[in-house]
Amino acid sequence: MKPVIKWVGGKTQLLKELKEIIIPALKEDSYYYEPFCGGAALALDLEHKNTILNDLNSELINMYRVIKHWPEELIAELKCFQNSHNTEFYYHIRNLDRTGLLSRMDDVAKAARTIYLNKTCFNGLYRVNSKGQFNSPIGRTTSGKTPDIVQEDLIREMSKFLKTVHFHCGDYREHLVCAKDGDVVFFDPPYDQDESISSEGFVGYQKEGWTRKDLEELKMICDELSIRGVKVVLTNNDTEFVRNLFADYNFKEVEVKRSINRNGNKRKGKELIIYN
Repeated sequence: MKPVIKWVGGKTQLLKELKEIIIPALKEDSYYYEPFCGGAALALDLEHKNTILNDLNSELINMYRVIKHWPEELIAELKCFQNSHNTEFYYHIRNLDRTGLLSRMDDVAKAARTIYLNKTCFNGLYRVNSKGQFNSPIGRTTSGKTPDIVQEDLIREMSKFLKTVHFHCGDYREHLVCAKDGDVVFFDPPYDQDESISSEGFVGYQKEGWTRKDLEELKMICDELSIRGVKVVLTNNDTEFVRNLFADYNFKEVEVKRSINRNGNKRKGKELIIYN
């Protein structure tokens, strides 16, 4: 099944290549981990029963938990958002994390807000400022019609699968404590920067950002998992730094389209699938 939200850096383009590497290693009793799950395109496509998803973004994990436990309540809330959508309503909903009203909303309403903003903001670009506040402007569709915010069938289908999925919200290192021989971990961390990626796309998911020091620490985690017998797969930009850092791993080069770069000539780029 497809993701319920659009996520910058999502892996929909790489599903074929990733599955060629992961499926042979993913046994029926293996656990599949995504420590940076984002839109969870790969997990949703695999539909593996022993799946554990983690993300540092609490609003994202809340959305998945609501889809899992309260799909009908979420659909009803989304219908209200769909019917109310206009420019004034968009900025009112966006500003709830600035006025303090977001903390007073229940989990279903928060999940509906997450989906609504993602479906109606500019280019589906989830981005927060240094205070952790959502700051993408409203988007425009070429048809002028409101996008399908509700997605009833998809939410119901996803809810059935997510009944078997476990969720964590926190540090990815804590998420992997129990990973063991035969399990599979897919890392999709923030990407190393190069001139074909805007800096906003690199640090905008979380106010804390991500640095090369973090990527070096991730490499050490990958090495530890490899020693435990865990299948490790990772995606990142095809940069000299990444190639040197993971020089003792396998590389598969892939060409991808990038929809958010300001420079139209740089909307294609090369990425690496890295695996042990």
